[in-house]
Amino acid sequence: MESIIPKKHHYVPQFILRNFSIGKKKRIFVLDKRNLKVFTSHTKDIAHENHFYKDDEFGFEVDTETKLADLESECAPIFSRIISEESIKNINEFDRALICLFTTVQLTRTNNTREFLASMNKAIADWARKSGIDPNIDIENFYEQTEKEIKESSIKILRSVPGDTAKHLLDKEMVLVKSPKREPFYISDHPVVMYNHYPRQGRGNLGIGLKGIEIHFPISPRLCLMFICGETIEEIRSKVSEHNIRIRLGTAFPVDMSEPEEYVEDLNCKKTRLLKPENVEFHNSLQVIQSSRFIYSGNKEFELAKDMLDTEPELRFPAELEQNEIAF
Repeated sequence: MESIIPKKHHYVPQFILRNFSIGKKKRIFVLDKRNLKVFTSHTKDIAHENHFYKDDEFGFEVDTETKLADLESECAPIFSRIISEESIKNINEFDRALICLFTTVQLTRTNNTREFLASMNKAIADWARKSGIDPNIDIENFYEQTEKEIKESSIKILRSVPGDTAKHLLDKEMVLVKSPKREPFYISDHPVVMYNHYPRQGRGNLGIGLKGIEIHFPISPRLCLMFICGETIEEIRSKVSEHNIRIRLGTAFPVDMSEPEEYVEDLNCKKTRLLKPENVEFHNSLQVIQSSRFIYSGNKEFELAKDMLDTEPELRFPAELEQNEIAF
């Protein structure tokens, strides 16, 4: 008997979305960035497209859907345990490796990958034409891709890249943060978002392996997993240690180190950190900025998102890639 190919392909797992839903019917509030309309939906009816992983060239549709479903089945109990315990203290190394793989898969399985590929392809072609050359003839190993070809490229990336990029997450500090009551996290159609504390002049700074990078993945309205650059954390640990040595020697500068000391202690103990409202607002702003079109919440109030989209209407549409903005 031939296997039945599901028509509806979700690019954000339903087990994650259900954590943000309300009521027995698993309803969730949705904000459409394009028109600022808010509506409710069942979690099974959002973050999907029909035959999203279907490609005519390689026929990966069934295999891709099956592998994603298998990974979700392995990871769902781990995430459920984190949420029920509000802690990552009981996460072992195997669990952590699965979480890292799941996160890198989630990073590459959404429309965001296709938008990035399309934008990069267009930016190169536009640059070539402005320079007076034909991008399809004069640039080696380049041609302007159709929408279908971009879709096929994104599926190849999903099937090949996450295993290697997961290694970068394993090198980072995994932290669980918690929002205050009545300050819920958003989630979106591209829920794994990134931020970097270190600018790179003339170049992008959101490469997953770059110094200073932070990866944020909200897993419930109150909890968000973060992966923080290990090099940055070691620098903080070193400064705290150096300061403590200077205190013992009587040569310490009159600097309040209580906050970084508490931060390091929480990391060492895998303590869940309670955020301030302004921290949650920052996390949510990344969901607004880096989402493709839809933002989701268990709360119908989207004031932050609406204010951002009113102030910066360009955020309603995928960003166009600028020259020299690609980071590796």
